[in-house]
Amino acid sequence: MESEVQSEAGESEISASSLSASKDDVLLFCAVCGKGFHTPSVLEIHQQTHSGERVSRCGDCGKRFKTSSDLLKHQETHTGEKPFESGQCKKQLTRCFKLLQHQQTHTVEKVFECDVCKKRFNTSGNLSTHQRTHTGEKPFECDVCKKRFNTSGNLSTHYRTHTGEKPFQCDVCKKRFNTSGNLSTHLRIHTGEKPFECDVCKKRFNTSGNLSTHHRTHNAEKPFECGQCKKRFIKSSTLLKHQRTHSGEKPFECDVCKKQFSTSGNLSSHRKIHTG
Repeated sequence: MESEVQSEAGESEISASSLSASKDDVLLFCAVCGKGFHTPSVLEIHQQTHSGERVSRCGDCGKRFKTSSDLLKHQETHTGEKPFESGQCKKQLTRCFKLLQHQQTHTVEKVFECDVCKKRFNTSGNLSTHQRTHTGEKPFECDVCKKRFNTSGNLSTHYRTHTGEKPFQCDVCKKRFNTSGNLSTHLRIHTGEKPFECDVCKKRFNTSGNLSTHHRTHNAEKPFECGQCKKRFIKSSTLLKHQRTHSGEKPFECDVCKKQFSTSGNLSSHRKIHTG
């Protein structure tokens, strides 16, 4: 059969203009675009692409989708499940085709080179995205707050700060998160996993950020400086606590006697007076 291509529903579709079929073939044609299908159900799914009708509904959040395959993709955002693992780097991905794309980063020659830092990429698109880290270009703008981003993915994640959407749920404690990365980090609280190791003392951490902070205990780096007294600190949170010694701010209040404290630790110590 000529001009046979694969439809998005997984069935063969045939262009009416180039049809050469036997009499035994029973074909149904889309009245809008003329594409032909072997079954009424597949034709019905295809026609939704013209009508905009959304018939597949998510049981978790109620969001509706044009096709069942789109619904399946969406449902992965609720489970956080990533069953496909790269054999080379152990990275986990949600779908088989994403794993196949990822594996190309290991096997495909990286012929596209950044003329600034010489880092190489396997596609021109990945190179273009990377170059924005040098140019500062942020072509994707939030239509709510006008904040700009260098990738469409970062913009999509940012939108959730406006909508409050948290599609990623921990299956242990049911806490919800706005990104799959935040969920993955949170899950380590339950599993005890600490994949980041200090190359100096071999101490392990559950996030790369905690490892970076720890590294400063070895190199004596203190990047956070108080604007009033110029004292320097390893962590921004420690600087924030210190600044309250200048401002007099006491944001932590005892719910029993209403006494206020500059740190949550001091409040916790005080509460023991009431609890015994």
